[in-house]
Amino acid sequence: TGTVTITGGGDTNFLDTDGNSGGVTVTSGDMPTILLPATILREATSPAGATATFVATATEPGGASIPVICSMNSGGTFPLADTIVTCSATASNGNTVSGEFTVTVVDTTRPVLTVPADITVLATSAGGAVVSYSASAADTVGVVSFVCTPPSGSLFPIGSTTVTCVASDASGNSGS
Repeated sequence: TGTVTITGGGDTNFLDTDGNSGGVTVTSGDMPTILLPATILREATSPAGATATFVATATEPGGASIPVICSMNSGGTFPLADTIVTCSATASNGNTVSGEFTVTVVDTTRPVLTVPADITVLATSAGGAVVSYSASAADTVGVVSFVCTPPSGSLFPIGSTTVTCVASDASGNSGS
């Protein structure tokens, strides 16, 4: 009976007027605050994807910093595609807050081709000459097709012939 005045916040056990612990617990409804990045966009740097770093912070209702646990680590390698990162933090009052953000890894880089300079050869027959050349393609995430037309080792007719080489990667980017 009487008036009870509660000052402050957080989880507190109170004693009744006779000094007995009455098992009265007042739990603060204050939630911690979590700050997460917006969507992170990275260009793939290897077939595995790309490294993404981020900062996720959380604070107690009173402002003190608390640890944040995320499903992926900052500085880790994220695969090509969208990866949803879920983070949470628990305040000393037991309240937990969580949130998520997306790390998107894309491949927009075309394969790079290496082709020889113009080649001049003497005809070995009325049909022209067989010409061999070396051409290659490289890509950050890997070349899936590479074709030169006409191919090396073909019979090239007398006169000028343009060789066209085309490479593409798994993301559909192509270079020629």
